[in-house]
Amino acid sequence: MKKTIKRLFAIVLAALFIAVSFTDTAFAAKKTVKYYNWNKRKSYQYRDGQWVIDYEESYSYKKNGDTKSNTYCYYNYDYETKANE
Repeated sequence: MKKTIKRLFAIVLAALFIAVSFTDTAFAAKKTVKYYNWNKRKSYQYRDGQWVIDYEESYSYKKNGDTKSNTYCYYNYDYETKANE
């Protein structure tokens, strides 16, 4: 009688283990990936009592979220004329 109960317990435990391991992969397949893509950005600095552009960036992306191209433009601030070059 003890052998039968031990075998039955082992079979139920194995079935539970198999059921739990298959449900874990089903949840992983439902995950979605989100990308945060910004296209343009300007950075300003406060110089001589006014806000001037320090640099500009622009990006373009592929469909999967990888960067396709990027462009940087840095400005030199002239303190005598108080203008960007």
